[in-house]
Amino acid sequence: MSTEEKGYHPFFYAWGKLVVKYRVLAIVLSLVSAIISALIVAPVLPEPLNDLRKQFFSKPGLIVDTSIEAFTDGGDEAQILLEQYRDEFGRDDFFTLLIEGDVFSVSFLENLKALHEELEKINIDVPTLGERKNDRLAKQKGIAVLPKKKDQNHEDFGGSEDEFGGNVNGDSWGDEGGFTVIEEVLSLINARKTMATADGMKVGEWCDPMPTDQNIGTFKTEVLADPKLKGQFVNETGKYAVLIMRANFMSEDDSIRVNTAIKEIAKKHEKDHFKIYSAGLPELNQTLKEALLTDMGKLLMLSMFVMVLILAYTFRHPVAVIAPMIVVGIAAQNSFAVMSLMQIPMTMLTTILPAFFFCVGIGDSVHIISVYRDFFKKSQDSHQSIIDTMATTAVPVIYTSLTTFVGLISFKFTSLPAIQDMGFVGAIGVMMACMHSLIFLPAVLSYNKKSTFGIKPATQRDGLDEAIDFCADTDAGVLVETKGDESMIPRPESVKENQKRKWILGGFAIVTLIAIFWISKIRVWHNPLSWLPANHQPKAVFDLMDQEIGGTANI
Repeated sequence: MSTEEKGYHPFFYAWGKLVVKYRVLAIVLSLVSAIISALIVAPVLPEPLNDLRKQFFSKPGLIVDTSIEAFTDGGDEAQILLEQYRDEFGRDDFFTLLIEGDVFSVSFLENLKALHEELEKINIDVPTLGERKNDRLAKQKGIAVLPKKKDQNHEDFGGSEDEFGGNVNGDSWGDEGGFTVIEEVLSLINARKTMATADGMKVGEWCDPMPTDQNIGTFKTEVLADPKLKGQFVNETGKYAVLIMRANFMSEDDSIRVNTAIKEIAKKHEKDHFKIYSAGLPELNQTLKEALLTDMGKLLMLSMFVMVLILAYTFRHPVAVIAPMIVVGIAAQNSFAVMSLMQIPMTMLTTILPAFFFCVGIGDSVHIISVYRDFFKKSQDSHQSIIDTMATTAVPVIYTSLTTFVGLISFKFTSLPAIQDMGFVGAIGVMMACMHSLIFLPAVLSYNKKSTFGIKPATQRDGLDEAIDFCADTDAGVLVETKGDESMIPRPESVKENQKRKWILGGFAIVTLIAIFWISKIRVWHNPLSWLPANHQPKAVFDLMDQEIGGTANI
């Protein structure tokens, strides 16, 4: 019987022969693609490998961006306006410390001054200092850069007065006698104090000179009476003070490094009566990034664990468990390599992709192994079983992957770049899983000698079989011979089958109506703090600052 008579696809029949003949090469090609992808993706590499990556790909590895701006691109109108605002008035997200203690005591103010002065001198290497969001996007995606109002060289905040009464003029660069990444530190120590005099007005600082035990009471009264200080630098009970630092533009990774350095300095100054908590948007971004990477790892491990259990229960053989997991792992690596090469950042949306790849991509392998074990049980010839499997299942596997691919690619029609990127990378991952399922998996299965991968006798049934039978066990419509006649007629549906069909359709109709009702209750809501658990320390600090100081975000 010819391949056409068997219903085999001629191209994939030949493909099966090719994979079996060059199975070592097939396995090596898939594994090499995984190794190359890992080198492209890795954020940190030994110096020789890092130089090699720069030489061939000129990319820094996979980028992780948890900022809100990751949802837009440089061409978005809101992003353009934000960049223009920052060009005029400087960076709008501050490094913030919330300090607990008896604010209106001499010892507290002395500790605050020491912390304030050390933070003014902070000095770490920041490669992207002075680089705007659009500058980085231009490097990554070739987006046109907005012209800068002035040279972005540590003097962008020339002379403008900020909302805290300070003067953002870059003087700290010269005053400290050396380089510092902090443009300005603001606290009770240097908050502006405007006083009426006989000759007009006098502008000074609240803690110049420092309060003493004799006048601390008067100092407290005057500070709490000033609306620019209460709710900005100190709460109304005098239990919490705020220290704010403004830095030049920098990448999110460098911002996190600066934030970490600030927390290390703060830890050195912390005492029992001088507790320091980190707040501000850089702290939130750092917290979200760490939580994102941690949760991504947990979700990936959990999805892998569930898939291993399902594969082990279904196929009862190590090869049928390990090979599909490797297939999806390689596909995921290839997808992340594409992200790295195209400079698509890992955002709060794309963190679902690793688990998605394992849950969706494993289906191709399950389909192929299920058909392979049926052929192998009959022929006991592993090579011919692979060829027959490819000839019968490759087309439906490809079509299944293509439908998922098209669904994910449709995300490209959404307005948010982050959603577009998620759909694009997800689509790439699905097709990579399909490709390796047709190359790597059959090559590995061809080494099987005797296992039928847990196939059951035709008479043995399990719970899944019973569930399918309950929903679809009917021969209605099947052609049967009539008595005393050679003609074939469709068998009619019995009363019991008709009732069961109506119950099943009615049940799904009810589920659909319930789903439609709850879909109508969906509301748009964006509050990154709500993503963190209530007992998470950064969230508790933000909530405390919202209650005592008036909030960490600016309007």
